[in-house]
Amino acid sequence: MRLHSPILLAFATVLGFAGTAPASDWTYRSGLPIPGEPVAYDGDGKVLAFRDKVSDRETEVPTRELSHASRRKLLCSPLFLKAKRETPFWHGTSADLLIVSLALFTVVLGLAFWFTAWYFTGKLNPLLTATAFLGSWIIIAILAVCYAFLLIRIDGGIKIILFGTAVALSVTPLYLSAVYNCTYGKGSLILLSHLLAGGFILATGVATIELVGGRKVTEAWWDKVVFEPLGLIETRDAGPPSDS
Repeated sequence: MRLHSPILLAFATVLGFAGTAPASDWTYRSGLPIPGEPVAYDGDGKVLAFRDKVSDRETEVPTRELSHASRRKLLCSPLFLKAKRETPFWHGTSADLLIVSLALFTVVLGLAFWFTAWYFTGKLNPLLTATAFLGSWIIIAILAVCYAFLLIRIDGGIKIILFGTAVALSVTPLYLSAVYNCTYGKGSLILLSHLLAGGFILATGVATIELVGGRKVTEAWWDKVVFEPLGLIETRDAGPPSDS
């Protein structure tokens, strides 16, 4: 996993908040479940491999045959981030989409942070909010890079990720409590609640867009604006037509 993986995970979170299927729900476009769990993703061939734990049989499914919920789930998966590709991820439209998504992520979380900080501390000063919000996320980003480096060097797997998350959630409230001159408990509440509030805003926004625009239009937008530029599916000219 490269050191920019934490940034990509944040990007995937923006795109997948409301669209990630339940953990056991990988499905075809027809709605039928796909047996097994995903074990590998071919970024060039656009194929996701599943392995059945009982029979040990592997099934390869082209991403064009996945349901939209499963495609969004794949976008959030480490398998997508770690896939080997001949064409670098950081190019043209992918980079532009990443910048826009991170900007959206920042704006939504910033608004959620402002509201939750005001709710718990009674302080509405935008300069104070900007200092606390940017500072807390700089701390989280530094810790994320450090633990990503450890993940590469010692291959600690999920234990390193969980430990790094615990450290970030423990250290960052200290900074928030210092900025707002409040208790450590309130700093923790601000940190956790603004993440929940931001996730709720993003999920509500995506669900509203799908409700207003309709499923067919929304899925076509995901294909054209997100999945194709990121190389998760072939372009319509290069691959079989989608019925979504």
